[in-house]
Amino acid sequence: MSCHWLDPRYFQELARMDPAEVCARTGTKYCHDSAVYLLQMLGRIAVVTPGRATALWRGPDGAEAPMTTELALSALFYLLKCPAGLQPASEWVSEKELKGGLYLFQGTHELPLSLLAEAFGRDSRALLKAGQTLGGSRVEVGDVAVQVPALPKLPIRIVVWLEDDEFPASAKMLFPANADKTLPLDILYGLACDVCRLITTNRLQKDDTNSPHPG
Repeated sequence: MSCHWLDPRYFQELARMDPAEVCARTGTKYCHDSAVYLLQMLGRIAVVTPGRATALWRGPDGAEAPMTTELALSALFYLLKCPAGLQPASEWVSEKELKGGLYLFQGTHELPLSLLAEAFGRDSRALLKAGQTLGGSRVEVGDVAVQVPALPKLPIRIVVWLEDDEFPASAKMLFPANADKTLPLDILYGLACDVCRLITTNRLQKDDTNSPHPG
């Protein structure tokens, strides 16, 4: 978990910024009537409202729902910190190959990649279907992989090697090599953990939907 929390001062800092400049840096939309930022995130819309110090999901019907602290921080810090002119690097690396990543992503801050291997290590189609629920699409890496649009300038790849007679299933997350410039590493850690949780939860929900119900 990130060491940050939703400190109102972050929203106050965002409120002092020029919305046109923020949108130009981040590829985000700003609604002047309601003074909110509309941010495409994981196939959904995050609504960041500096004046109310909130970050919420907006559903297709316009209803708003809570975000986890980690995802709310990711949306907020992306708007605050993403540099002008930044585009995702063409080189993809693991979390430990990011600048400073070898020291952060260890011990209690290891990414929960075993969740991905357990959920998808025997079923490549399940990963593709679950990835679609986060706005993702297939990419040709490993045995099966999806790329999800975590933020407008921060895609994340989930790569799985399927179980076979010789080796157990394994999984990795890959990031553009400049992802550490898009978000601070501790915020990126929280985002990556929530992506693991969301995509495996979506797989379980699909399994439940396809299972016969009693009665």
